Amino acid sequence: MQLRKRTARAFAAFVSPAAWISGSVLFALFVLMGLSGGCTNYSSEQQTINPPIILGITPDNGGHLITVAAQNGELGFFGYRLYQSTSEAGVRELNPNNGTDCGALAIVPDRAQNYVSEVRAGQVAPTAGTTDRICALPITLTSGGFIALRALGFSVTSINTSEISNAVVVP
Repeated sequence: MQLRKRTARAFAAFVSPAAWISGSVLFALFVLMGLSGGCTNYSSEQQTINPPIILGITPDNGGHLITVAAQNGELGFFGYRLYQSTSEAGVRELNPNNGTDCGALAIVPDRAQNYVSEVRAGQVAPTAGTTDRICALPITLTSGGFIALRALGFSVTSINTSEISNAVVVP
C-alpha cells in the first residue's frame, strides 16, 4: 500500500503543469543551443549546378526535340534556359540572363539517362503521354543557328545558372 501511494505521488508530480512547463523550457533551451552552435553544416557559397550535355537536336512537328544527357537532382533545380545565336562563339558569349526558360518541369532529370526538351512556338508543356520529356521551350529555332543550354537553380537570394553546355547547329 505504501508503495502504491508513493507511485501515485510521483506520477502526479510528473504530470503536473509545473513539471510540463519546466520540461518545455528545458526542451526549448536544448533546441536553441543545438541550432545556434551545434550545426556547422552550412555554406554561403553558391551551389554548383551541373550543366546539361546536348546529345542532338531533331525536327519534330513544326518544332524541334533537344536530347540531353542531364542529371540535376540538386536541391533547388528548376529547369533549363535555352540560348540561340548565329555562331558557336556567339551562343557561348550570351549573358546568362538573356535566354528562354523552360515551362513547368514534367519530370526532374535525376537519373543517368537521356531526356528530351520540346521546342515549339507557344508550347508551354511537354506533349501529353510522353515519359522522357523534361519541359517545353516556347520559341521557334532558326535553321542553321546555334543553340546551347544552361541548368537553372534557385537560392535564397537569386537564380543561379550552370556553365553553358556544348553548342549544336539547328537542322
